[in-house]
Amino acid sequence: MPKIAKPKRPVPLSIRLTPEERAQLDKDAADMSLGAHIRSCLFDGKKSGPKIKRRTRGLHPIKDRKALAQLLGLLGKSGLSTHLGELAEAARSGSLVMSPQAEKALTKACKQIEDMRTDLIRALGLSAGESST
Repeated sequence: MPKIAKPKRPVPLSIRLTPEERAQLDKDAADMSLGAHIRSCLFDGKKSGPKIKRRTRGLHPIKDRKALAQLLGLLGKSGLSTHLGELAEAARSGSLVMSPQAEKALTKACKQIEDMRTDLIRALGLSAGESST
């Protein structure tokens, strides 16, 4: 099978920065890629080069970092994953007794998880249709 020639791209420019310079550059770039930010600085904000991509690694930028931090903190403190794992194990072994109180507590836990999911989707700036579930 013959190889198809790829179009040649320009050689990247590489410069060394001190850790402080790099930190400042990252801070100034905000949600732009470093390359796009540097191009913007060099060429007085004129758009040049390839399309500017946000630094999100495939995700949407976080709209509300404070809300996200609070949500993740609450999730970490809740012990939900441990408790749900215990419930799942009890269900698998057949030892789960579903009293009305247990059913009510399980329903409440599911509702709380659903609320956290909704808050997380909102904090990430997504719509429910864009989430992975």
